[in-house]
Amino acid sequence: MLTGRKKLFSALAFVLAVAALAAVLFFREKEDGLTATGMIEITKAELTPKVGGYLVRRDFQEGDAVEAGKVIAVIDRTDYELGFMQAKEAYRSALALLDDLYAGSRSEETASLAAALEVAERAMNKAVSDFERFERLYAEGAIAAQQLENYRLAMVSGTGAYKQALFAYQLALDGSRRDLIRAQKHTVAQLDYALRAAKINLEHTELKSPINGRVLSKNYETGEFVQPGAPIATIGDFSDCWVKIYVPSTHLGRIKHGQEANVMIDSYPGRVFPGVIRQIAEQAEFTPRQTITKSERANLVFAVKVGLNNEEGFFKPGMPAEVILP
Repeated sequence: MLTGRKKLFSALAFVLAVAALAAVLFFREKEDGLTATGMIEITKAELTPKVGGYLVRRDFQEGDAVEAGKVIAVIDRTDYELGFMQAKEAYRSALALLDDLYAGSRSEETASLAAALEVAERAMNKAVSDFERFERLYAEGAIAAQQLENYRLAMVSGTGAYKQALFAYQLALDGSRRDLIRAQKHTVAQLDYALRAAKINLEHTELKSPINGRVLSKNYETGEFVQPGAPIATIGDFSDCWVKIYVPSTHLGRIKHGQEANVMIDSYPGRVFPGVIRQIAEQAEFTPRQTITKSERANLVFAVKVGLNNEEGFFKPGMPAEVILP
């Protein structure tokens, strides 16, 4: 009997000890708050071109500060530059022709346009003849494709100039009729749209920093070919900084937007940084796989962002941080 009583007293003592330990842990959690570990994150943006080509300029290295809207890289697209110049000249020519239609024609102008038409016709015939001759040379392998392309462009340009001169001469003979003026207005409008499109294409060759920040990484060197959409660099905004933690669904009722928190990082032991809850996920997810135990990974949690003031530059992306929520 005595042995049985000893066993009973031992069991009761063990239960009381476990209950006391649980009580201590419970009150400690209430006193110190909910503690969670997360990673420092910042806003990131990639510098990506909309057009492909060779990277001919890159005005940054890793770690350099960049300003939003400032050109920091350039893609070589000579064809876009030439296309813009051609569109601008075509627009100016069409606009000048419209002005002439409004002004009407004089005999001196008609004679001048006839002479211009003759010159344009000769230039066109020569351009066509040159292209046909060099086309035969290209077929024989005597010249490069680029040379043939230059003569083809010259022929196209000469033909266009002749048509414009012919149209101008015919207008001078027929007079500035209302239907012609209306048609020329449409032509001017179309060429205006073409000029804007060419300008946009040309602007796409200049890559501007999407945000203020620092270059976290660069992926291309000057002289390399870049595909459209390929990230040339990643830029981080260190002023927009937070710790991302995961709070169990059972503790979600203890936190709210705007709630203050204490943040600690290993780089500055013993120092406590102020933080504020600025975002709580609306949808639950499973605990990230890097959590140690299988049972913990099965828990439902909510992602929470705790905003930080990074004016002094203490926080870097990827730093582990401990967050205490009262």
